[in-house]
Amino acid sequence: MADTRLRVDRTIAAMSEKQKAELLDLHIGPTLAGSTPDPESDAKYLRDLVEGQLRAQDEQKASGLAAPERRIAKLERFLKADLVAGLAEALVDCVQQQLRDGGYMRHCGTWDTDHAYRKGDCVVDGGGTWLAIADTAKGIKPGKGLEWRLIARGDAGKGSS
Repeated sequence: MADTRLRVDRTIAAMSEKQKAELLDLHIGPTLAGSTPDPESDAKYLRDLVEGQLRAQDEQKASGLAAPERRIAKLERFLKADLVAGLAEALVDCVQQQLRDGGYMRHCGTWDTDHAYRKGDCVVDGGGTWLAIADTAKGIKPGKGLEWRLIARGDAGKGSS
C-alpha cells in the first residue's frame, strides 16, 4: 500500500499544473464560472484518478498487453511521420512503372512513311490524331491498318455539321 502511495505521489509530482487541470477537466469537467475551486477535493480526486491509471497499467503489464500497445504506439508514430513520404514514393514508383510498361501516349508529330511506330505513339495525319494500339511497321498509314485508332478529328475553326 505504501509503495502504491509513493508511486502516485511521484506521478503527480512529475505532472505539470496544466496536465493536472486537463486530467481533472476530462473526468469531472472544468470549474464553472463564478464557483470557487476546492483544491483539497481536487487533490483527492486527482490522486484517485492517477491511482486508477497506475492500477490499469499494472493490470496491462500482468496480462501481457503492454508490449503490443508499445508496438502499436510506435507504429502510429511511424505512420504519422512517414505516411506522406511513403505515399509520394509509391506514386513515383507507380508512374515509373507505367512509363516502363508503355502505358502512356507519346506525341510523335506528323505521320512519316519512313518511320515505324510503337504502341502508344500518337501522330497527326489527314486532319486527325491517331493512336498506335500496337507496334506498326514502316509505311502503315493511320486509318489503313488495324494498328491505328482515330482519337481526335481536327477541323479547327469549323463548326460541326
